[in-house]
Amino acid sequence: MKKILVLLFVSVFSLALSPHATANPFTPEEIFSDLAIDRFIISPDGKYIAYNMPQDNTDIVTVAELATMKATFTFSMGERRFVGSFRWANNKRILLQPAKRLGVNQTLYNISQMQAFNFDGSKNVKLYGYKTKSRGGKDKGLADYFYIENSLRNDPEHIMIVTYETKNATKRLRKLNIYNGRVGPGTRSQVRKASFVTDINGEAIAQWGNSADDTNIFIYKDQKGDWIAMDNADDYHYAYPYQGNSLLLKHDAGDNTYEYVQFDRFTKQSKVLISMKDSQVYPIRNKNKEMIGYRTSKDGKTKRFFFDEQSAEAKFQHLIGKTFPAYSTNISWPTDDFSKRIIRISSDVEPGKQYLYDATKKTKLRLINKRRKTLKRNRFAKMTPIKFEARDGLLIHGYLSKPNGSKGNDPMVVMVHGGPYGVRDRWGYDSEVQFLTSQGYAVLQVNFRGSGGYGEDFEKAGHKQWGLSMQDDITDGTLWAIKNGFADKKRNCIYGASYGGYAALMGAVKEPDLYQCTIGYVGVYDLPLDSKEGDINETSEGRAFTAKTVGNDMSVLMTSSPVHQARKIKAAVMLIHGKLDERVPFEHYENMTEALDKAGHPYESLVKKDEGHGFEKNKNQYELYTKLAKFLEKHLK
Repeated sequence: MKKILVLLFVSVFSLALSPHATANPFTPEEIFSDLAIDRFIISPDGKYIAYNMPQDNTDIVTVAELATMKATFTFSMGERRFVGSFRWANNKRILLQPAKRLGVNQTLYNISQMQAFNFDGSKNVKLYGYKTKSRGGKDKGLADYFYIENSLRNDPEHIMIVTYETKNATKRLRKLNIYNGRVGPGTRSQVRKASFVTDINGEAIAQWGNSADDTNIFIYKDQKGDWIAMDNADDYHYAYPYQGNSLLLKHDAGDNTYEYVQFDRFTKQSKVLISMKDSQVYPIRNKNKEMIGYRTSKDGKTKRFFFDEQSAEAKFQHLIGKTFPAYSTNISWPTDDFSKRIIRISSDVEPGKQYLYDATKKTKLRLINKRRKTLKRNRFAKMTPIKFEARDGLLIHGYLSKPNGSKGNDPMVVMVHGGPYGVRDRWGYDSEVQFLTSQGYAVLQVNFRGSGGYGEDFEKAGHKQWGLSMQDDITDGTLWAIKNGFADKKRNCIYGASYGGYAALMGAVKEPDLYQCTIGYVGVYDLPLDSKEGDINETSEGRAFTAKTVGNDMSVLMTSSPVHQARKIKAAVMLIHGKLDERVPFEHYENMTEALDKAGHPYESLVKKDEGHGFEKNKNQYELYTKLAKFLEKHLK
């Protein structure tokens, strides 16, 4: 098989790595519209394949015979409804949770509903959740939300779901019939906001959550079936079923070091299987949700490790990695006979290709989907991992993308990610980056302290540092790019959305001579207002998180707010906002423009009454990036 795969991909790999040519600027319509198939799932017996494709602000779902790709069932999700959780429950039946796209990255969030249907469209029902009824006629959507916990591979008629009630922070593990929607009373969580660990039969064997004072609690079932509390629970995050009676626990060992510890619930013996410093570890799991290995991603390169390197799964995944050494790869679960699966590859200059792997065919891999297939890959710019020391000595990572044909000293856009906590920029294809580099700008992305992926200490270092050391990290990255000849010191703009919008305006406040322009997109500009308004502050947990990460010292919040420091801004300003924004209410935009008016500072703006926290409609996105490009050209070229 190895020889066949290697021969098959010689031509594919060579083509993908062809030298970049000087590209013409992308239009917003070219780079931000994509009607390619988004996701494929294969039935466990390998006879059917299901997929979804975006179309006119919705998703179209199709089920087809895999051998012929002849459709057996097609339907539309409905306006502003998309495919969220999407899986085969057995050889004939599919479970689908509809989703909304929210935020500046248009992230999918499942709606509290579940639809179930057979491969041919028969027995199509709203199975569970909002606007569904039980046999007794009562509304079954009592939980605020739910998710699938266990597919119960040995039970083709049921799954295990976890339901959550926000009012009392209670979760229940419940068995759901995938044909008639009957749901059992289930197991109630013994800790607040619990996550369950289940065995192959769907029985709860561990729970972790927290107490009212936000202290971690971790409990597990011993040999007698009693629930036992683990000592030092604050040091443990996440658990997975493992071999026999064991759990695999993610352990914070301090000094930005994470471990995975094998813990036997019956003997209470433990041993460290993995130890990783300054890098996030992501689990590789099998169909039974057992962790069989892990992957790391550092500076854009993914490495995979398995507890049994001689297993068939380990050998297969390593072979795919060697076949596509310049790409990130995503490998789906195999069919029951391990003959078929979907392989997705992507990179900084490859938006994504999907291959069907079929061990029964002479040609093992067949290209079945290519995102943005009308765009030539040599028009895309490469993304290079970078690192530098901040002014206090902390090592900061990020990425620099230069326009094709660059000889250095380019005009530069510093693009700041949102979040900010736990979120990070990653190596890979990015439509915004490609749009900006095609216009002739270098793009700098900084994973400032507070960003995810570099350990808990690094993330906590950003707490209560809005406008302070977090902002200094971005400034230090900008100065690094200038010092090393990548950027022209007189042609720099700082741009971001949500928290990134805050940092864009705050950068112009703190460094009035460093940036020639600043662009805030649905940005947080008034920290005292942010501590009270917005959907995060609608719950006690959200308010506690804001107090912990942003702070509640009003004097500090005011000095760190662009609204209260607008007089210091020299850069040209552009502000973008949606009037329906619930995360960062429109009042932030109104307060910022009022402050700029009082300071006598002109600004450009784009406001949409029908958009929220990030523009969702294509026509509005196209207008946004058309105006953004003209603004940049006016102030940087």
